[in-house]
Amino acid sequence: MAVGPPRRLITLLKRHKGGKRMGFGTGLAVGAVAGALGGLALEEGLKYEEEKIAEKVENDLAVRDDYSDYRSDY
Repeated sequence: MAVGPPRRLITLLKRHKGGKRMGFGTGLAVGAVAGALGGLALEEGLKYEEEKIAEKVENDLAVRDDYSDYRSDY
């Protein structure tokens, strides 16, 4: 019986060593950049939604003010 690592493990380690794949550090950096960009996109989306809501409230209040002159008639 042979003592040592299995051949498949040795083959995988040799293939990974110096291969064309990204390393762990590169993958971590790419993930961090993607996360930051995703956070910025969410922030911009929230700002846009807040602006839309504020605009709708302003329009609703303006419409109510237009009809407030007629309340005394009822």
